This record gives sequence, C-alpha cells and structure tokens, in this order.
Amino acid sequence: MVLNYMNKYIEEIEKCIECKICDDVCPTYLATNNELEIPRNRLKIAVKIFNEEKISDAEYKSIYSCTKCEMCDLNCSSEISISKIIGKARESLFSQGYELLPGHKNLRDGILKRKNSTKGDPKHLLDYLPDNFEYDKDSTTLYYAGCLSGYFLKSISTTSVRILNKIGTSFKVMKDEICCGSPLVDLGDIESAKRFFKENLEIFEKNNVKELIVSCSGCYRSFVEFYPEIIGKTIPITHIVDIIADAIKQNKIQFKKTDKKVIYHDPCHLGREFQIYDSPRQILEAATKNLVEFEKHHDDATCCGADSTARAGSKDMAVKVALKRVDKAVEKADILVTACPFCVFNLNYARRKNDRNIKVQYITEFLNDLLD
Repeated sequence: MVLNYMNKYIEEIEKCIECKICDDVCPTYLATNNELEIPRNRLKIAVKIFNEEKISDAEYKSIYSCTKCEMCDLNCSSEISISKIIGKARESLFSQGYELLPGHKNLRDGILKRKNSTKGDPKHLLDYLPDNFEYDKDSTTLYYAGCLSGYFLKSISTTSVRILNKIGTSFKVMKDEICCGSPLVDLGDIESAKRFFKENLEIFEKNNVKELIVSCSGCYRSFVEFYPEIIGKTIPITHIVDIIADAIKQNKIQFKKTDKKVIYHDPCHLGREFQIYDSPRQILEAATKNLVEFEKHHDDATCCGADSTARAGSKDMAVKVALKRVDKAVEKADILVTACPFCVFNLNYARRKNDRNIKVQYITEFLNDLLD
C-alpha cells in the first residue's frame, strides 16, 4: 500500500516528459554509462519503490549511488525535485527492510556504535587542537568539527581553529561532540537520524551552545536543511568560509599571495543548494595572484562523487567521478582548493591513486601556509 505522503512524489515523477536533458548532466551516469543511473530512470525505479514493487539489486544500487548533487534538479525541464525524490526512495527502501549495501551497513554500524562516521575513538576527538591552543570556554559559539575533519582529516580542523583564533573569533570546542546525523538521513534511516538530531540539540543546550561554526558542508546542510525538516528545529550555523571572508573585508587577517595557480571546486550543496559562491572566491583572491576557474563552476560545477553516502556504497563510481574533476583541474592549476572535507578526501584519493600532479587542499589548509 502506498503511503499518502508518497503519492505527491509519484505525481511529481509523472511530470517527466523524457526530454533526456538529465542524461547529459548526471555525474554518475557520465562516469559509468550505466543507464540505470540516468536520473529519469532512477525516477522510474522510485515509482516501483513507492508502490512497494520488487526491485533488482542493480536498481537498488542505482538509488544509492546517486550523489544527490542536484545537477539534474537544476536542469530538469519539468522542474522535478529529483534529488529529493531519491532521498525519499531511500527512506522507503529502508522502511521496507531492504538490506543496506556492505559499505553503507559498515557506515551506519559505526555511527550507531561510536557516534561518528569514521569509527574514531571519541577520547581522541580533540587531538586536532594545536599544541597549547587556548579557546574561550565561556563562549556560546561552538566550533563543530564534524566526523571526517575531526577524526580523519584532522588538518582541516587544526587549520580552521588556528585561523579562527588568528581572526579573534570567540569560540569553544567540545569533547562530547557527536555526528550531526546527516549520513543516517542519506541512508534512509530517519528514526536513527532523529535520535542524533535530538541528542545534539540536548548536548548544545547542556553546554550553553547558541550557535555553530562548521568546516563541513555535510554538517552545514544537516543543520540548515535536515534538522528543521525532520524535527522542526535547529541551531544557528555559519560555514567557516563566510567568517573568513568577513574577516578579510574588515582587515582582521591578511595572507601572503602565492604565485601558484589555484582553482576552486564548488561543493554541490554548499553551492547549488545554499549559493555560497562568493565567500570562498573572495578568500582565495586575497591569497593568490592566479585564481582560475573550471570550465564548469558555480551552479554548473561537477560533483566530486562522494556526497550523500554515494562513495561509501559505490567507491569505484565515486572515484571515476572525482578523477574527471581532477583531470580538468590539472589542465589549469597547481593547487585544487575546496570547502568540503568529503570533496577533499575523494578528489585527493582519485589524484593519488591515478598519479595526477596537483595538490588538493581544504581552504583553511591552503590559507594556513600563507598566514602573515
């Protein structure tokens, strides 16, 4: 039986006129040539899911290999919210009891057990802090590191807090930080996500946290989009690029300018969904003499391949998508900079595994090397 709230998604899918525009913009299809990964075909699979019809293993994987980058949404001639529908299809699959892909099961189990997506030891979360680092324990602003940059790509958090301190931003860090819950939403496990959402807000209240600063685009999306949508409340949040851009305008921080050619990769949700395009470019213009652009940038920027847990379930596909972006960067620049830890991880992995000669850095890592 189709749940009532699913009917509206089926009706929206029926607006598809098979114009095939989405064939030309989907990063996963362009990397794999798997026709099940064409957005219009994913929509057909979604209808079967909402109607609780049996789907094949290949169809199941195509729903979870979508990065929900929203490129198809942007170009859809019928203005269908394709990425949103894919997310709802995942919710339906999870509620129907379909078994998660091995990588996704491993991810979920780690979050539920360790309360972070990297299986990191919570005792070591604050290891990213520089030696003898001081912060304002009475501040109501929390630097929320996030799982990937808190446990795995620690240099992102290390350089982020160092730059915030240099600017003079009042903030604190917290040893009992837990996952924002975003990966659980992307897996379709909404009930577990709700528990994390509520626990996070309780932790913030207990520690007198009134607002967040984040380096992770996934965390940003979670607090801005998922929390209000799923539990009806959230907490004010600012991405670190907006803070640094403001500080540059107010002459609170200066950087030496590198002669290297630098290219900026727009993270999908930070860009297409939240339109944070100017701040990172204003920052980079203050730190390089040679800022160049991809042929496809801003709303037309190509996905890195890692988002919405796609990499955890379909690594080979994700790396193929990333390599296409890396190769475009190699043609123009010496350093590839972005403002999302997931993008850093996947682009750098593709670069390293395929021996491409370019440096990949998070924006604060890049800036840290150029501090006056």
